[in-house]
Amino acid sequence: MERGILHFFSSEADFQAGAAGAELMRKYGVDRRVLGRDEVLKVEPALATFGPNIHGGTFTPSDESGDAMVFTQKLAALCRARGATFLHDTAIARIDTAGGQISGVRVRPVAGGAARTLVADQYVAAMGSYTAPMLRQLGIWLNIYPAKGYSATLKLKRPHDASVVSLLDDTRKIAISRLGDHIRIAGTAELAGFDTSLDGATAQKRCTALVRRYEELFPGVADTSEPHYWTGLRPSTPTNIPYIGRSKIANLWLNAGHGTLGWTHGAGSGQALAELISGQRPALAGFGFCGEALPPTRSFVPVAQPQGKQA
Repeated sequence: MERGILHFFSSEADFQAGAAGAELMRKYGVDRRVLGRDEVLKVEPALATFGPNIHGGTFTPSDESGDAMVFTQKLAALCRARGATFLHDTAIARIDTAGGQISGVRVRPVAGGAARTLVADQYVAAMGSYTAPMLRQLGIWLNIYPAKGYSATLKLKRPHDASVVSLLDDTRKIAISRLGDHIRIAGTAELAGFDTSLDGATAQKRCTALVRRYEELFPGVADTSEPHYWTGLRPSTPTNIPYIGRSKIANLWLNAGHGTLGWTHGAGSGQALAELISGQRPALAGFGFCGEALPPTRSFVPVAQPQGKQA
């Protein structure tokens, strides 16, 4: 949807911090506007009930939102039409090397069956949070850590009273997106390793908190009796900057570590990496691409082994 994205703030301190952030965004050409309470409610009237608690907001009219699953499915269909092959339910058994390059990737069906080796000229590691552990066997250590996030999808009981503009409850760090006759609430960041379960006490508490917050914002608008919960791992880096470019292995490329902005940066990162593999320089002034494309002041992707680790 091309309706923009509205951040609203439930405290004056958060509002002032958001306004400062908006000023920085405008400095770099992003039309992020600072709004008072009445202006926030004009952009999204559905917030009227919660209105007295809103101190202000920021609004970026050019921002868009949508259904990531539908986007991904349609993109996959376009790729298949152009000759791409997808191997679902397939695990990587090992990565083979020869002469300082990747010589093949050994894969096997998860459900069982014969393994085979995939051979290519160039290889791209783009497995989100799982990129880091997969590449350790090659002596490549990436500072990517999984940050567990949650979402709750609810069916709307009163669609006419639900929000239409995509919202960020900035004080609670929760995103609210309209998906037809459903609403999705997403947020939180939990450092729990690679756990993707939903039945633990902490997971249940976080999921319940998402639904409770939506009911506070839009009382009676959605059916909270049968929420659909989901969890996933955000591949986060200490700087919030992803690894894009060549690794220390000549034909192995990296595209991982996008944190909460995987879909936002996905198309641009893919185009930049395709240009790098093709020997071109992406038109992104100042971005530190990995490998030989890095500015002289930075080295290759860190590959030193942590203390106590054995090769």
